[in-house]
Order: sequence, then structure tokens, then C-alpha cells
Amino acid sequence: MAVEFVQNPTADAQERVGRNPISSDDSLAGSSVSYGDNTNNYSALTSTEDYSAKNYVSNLRKRNIPDGANATPLPFRTATWKTGKADDWRVKLSIPSGINFGPLHSSLAQTGGLLFPYTPTISFGSAAVYSENTPTHALYPFVVYQNSRVNDISISGIFTCQNEEEATYIIAAQHYFKTMTKSAYANSANQGSPPPLVFLNGYGQYMFQDVPVVVKDWGINLEADVDYIKSTVGTYAPTKVQITVSLQVA
Repeated sequence: MAVEFVQNPTADAQERVGRNPISSDDSLAGSSVSYGDNTNNYSALTSTEDYSAKNYVSNLRKRNIPDGANATPLPFRTATWKTGKADDWRVKLSIPSGINFGPLHSSLAQTGGLLFPYTPTISFGSAAVYSENTPTHALYPFVVYQNSRVNDISISGIFTCQNEEEATYIIAAQHYFKTMTKSAYANSANQGSPPPLVFLNGYGQYMFQDVPVVVKDWGINLEADVDYIKSTVGTYAPTKVQITVSLQVA
């Protein structure tokens, strides 16, 4: 369709400028019929066409909304967690002094040791050792106390990762247990010394507080039905894995 030719554009422009602005109110702010109680008293504004008033268009659109109908802003506060040693009840194994895990060391150092990120399953207990004397014709033996012992502590915990940093922590955890179950070797200053002593902490003073332990054995299951994420050191770590460790109180 051909565009209509304007015979006199100057006259048309002047005609648009000369229009009464009142006739455009309905198109601009809706129907001129007022609803509600007009508590904001903007009817006077529409009748006088005071275009110099601040926020004229916005005032027209909300002229039937009662005062105080605006939503109250929600208060936000920044969440914080205490990081003091006395308040940190998570299960953790310390890093022996003088041991550095190379590029993986910073991951463990940031948490002050090997931290179990989720509440692990822990089994522990103690026992008393008795010997028996069995007199002839006696129905019951006489028990003689010898000593007491603390049973091994078994810890099984879940580790997960969703990014490179968390994947690096899982690799660092494996490297930690590998180191804790080997004697000093290679270029170490203490060649031939046994695996180091570490300290177990968790749940407060009357549960595990600086308990000296040695790592007897550990294990990890690399499942086939999980994804693997590349860590910052190039090694791939499973997105979810369970690590089990056996500790003996020393």
C-alpha cells in the first residue's frame, strides 16, 4: 500500500501542537471516570492540568491507590559463622608440623586440617581385658583384670564437589591419607621415621578434643555412576565419594 502523501506538513504539525491536552488524558492515564476514594486527591491535578508538577504521569496512574499501599522493603542481614577453634565442632584431622602437600597443601590449610564437610559416621569404644582362673569343679571362672584399652576409631564420611576447588579438596584428602600411612622417605629430613601422629577433633571437649591418633588404614570407593570434575591440579575427582578411615589412639 502506498504511503499517503502529506500535502502541507507544516500545517499538520501546527494542528498537532494546538490540540487540547485534556483530550489525551484518557489515553495517557486510563478512563477519566474515577474509581475508589481518591485518597491521594489527584482529581484536582487532572482538572487543572498542572504539567509542571513532579511525577505528573505517575501521579495520574496511582490516583486511586490509597496512601500506604506500597510494599514494605524486606530487611536483609548478612549471615556469619563463628570460626574460633572452641566453637568449631566439625570433625577434623590435623596437619602434622613440617609436612607440606605441595600444590594441594593450600586446600587443607584453609580449613586447618582435613575437614569432613558432612557429618560423618563414627564408631568408637573401649574395653577391659580380663584373664580367667578356672578352679577344679567350679561352675564359674575367676576373672582377673589385666588392663584396659581403647578400641579403634572408625570414621566414614561423604565428600562432594561441584567446582574445581572442591574437586581439589577431594584429591588433597586422598593425598593426606596416603602420606599419613607411610614413613618418611625420599629427600625427607627424617628418613625412616614412622608415619606421623595427628590429632582428632570434633563435637567438643567431652567427645574428641586433640585426641592423638595414628592412621591405620583408609579406603575410598570411586563409583562408576557419578560425574567427575577436573581439579586445579589436573586430576579428576568424583562429584560424590565416600572415604573411610581407621584410627588408633596413640
